[in-house]
Amino acid sequence: MGKVREPRKGFGGTIQRLRESKNLSLTELARLSGCSKPSVSRIETQEIPNVKLRNILKLASGLGLRPSEVFAEYERENPPNNGK
Repeated sequence: MGKVREPRKGFGGTIQRLRESKNLSLTELARLSGCSKPSVSRIETQEIPNVKLRNILKLASGLGLRPSEVFAEYERENPPNNGK
């Protein structure tokens, strides 16, 4: 029986879920966005915790989304705790 993968959190998890929802491989998103495949992978696994704005813009474009849509999805998945 296969191992169930724990969903990734944070911005990288959002990028991964958006990529998978569009049935794109890492290679395909890298090609469409102009980011390298290792960079996309490291963003998704949060090895790069602070993603540069230019890469966010590239990833959003590669996903066929506006950056605001990517941020809205991130906020939906990671609501602020409002000081709790």
